[in-house]
Amino acid sequence: MNKPSSLLVSLLFLLGSYSVYAADNSARPFHKDYGFTESIEQFKQIISASLSAEKEILEASLSKHGITGDTSFAAAVCPHDDYAYAGPVYIHVMPRVKSKVVIIFGVAHKAKKYRLKDKLIFSDFAEWETVSGALKVSKLRETVLSELAGDSFVIHPEFMLQEHSIEALTHWLKYYNPGAEILPICVPYMKWERMAQLSARLGEIIGKVMKERGWKFGRDISILISNDSSHYGDQGWGGKNYAPFGATVEGYIRAVGRDLSIATRHLTGMVTPQKLKTLLHRLIDRDDPEKYRITWCGRFSVPFGMMTYLSASDVAGNEPAIGRLLSYKTSVGLGILEPVTPPSRVTAPANLHHWVGYTALGYW
Repeated sequence: MNKPSSLLVSLLFLLGSYSVYAADNSARPFHKDYGFTESIEQFKQIISASLSAEKEILEASLSKHGITGDTSFAAAVCPHDDYAYAGPVYIHVMPRVKSKVVIIFGVAHKAKKYRLKDKLIFSDFAEWETVSGALKVSKLRETVLSELAGDSFVIHPEFMLQEHSIEALTHWLKYYNPGAEILPICVPYMKWERMAQLSARLGEIIGKVMKERGWKFGRDISILISNDSSHYGDQGWGGKNYAPFGATVEGYIRAVGRDLSIATRHLTGMVTPQKLKTLLHRLIDRDDPEKYRITWCGRFSVPFGMMTYLSASDVAGNEPAIGRLLSYKTSVGLGILEPVTPPSRVTAPANLHHWVGYTALGYW
């Protein structure tokens, strides 16, 4: 094989990993075995059952926080677990993500498998399929990629095809905000210093676009962050014990209290870089980001997404929004949502030996 020319090598370097992973720019299909939904009829059942199960709590939350039909979140954090468990928590967030452009920060669950770290993960899919139709990918992606340094990102359709944390949000987004366009980004392992550097640059790019176009968070653009909170228990976690307080009722209560403490201390009120730095180091080993301290799978997506939001707000001249905790529940506390016509899959058990926490936060 002939060696590539020096010009080609230079072009590949400038383009980062784009040419290595470029796909065919087609639509990303949704997966029927991820614990989400298989059809629009089933999804409507999930929504109806979620609204019914959460009716009184949702009404109280809307009243408490002054949320009206016109409220549109500038930023939000939403779970991505099975709909049959977490539907009543999604319902606190997804109807109020109303902006035309939605930047979705997802988790990079299989980053280690693909040896991905310290770079943002994009794909080149033109749209994402949902049970309600396709969500177009915003042209903002091209602007972002053209201005990010080549060592800041990788375009990896194969990775994005199997990652479920963004897909979980797309069905809800298309249903409640059918004209939305998305910019999906996954955030893998990185230390705080890299996170601060990369989020500042991404926020600068987004903020510049906002300023040029007269966009505002919540009206024209918003940030949606995918996260499941504590993965708790002593069974079914690949042989690992994630039950530091014990797999008992008392342990469950303590773990729930810890999740609530994390959310309220670091992610409500006026969010700051210092709060987010402390959050990251509470969730991971600061010297080895591949080591959990607390098993939030959004340990990178949440602080990175919020840091990007703060940076973009600053550049665009938007006043940062106030964060509110809208809901916190767990898979074992909720149980399986009924009635939903099978097959509405659950991908894991829910009991004191194996459960997941769900945190819903809104910023407006």
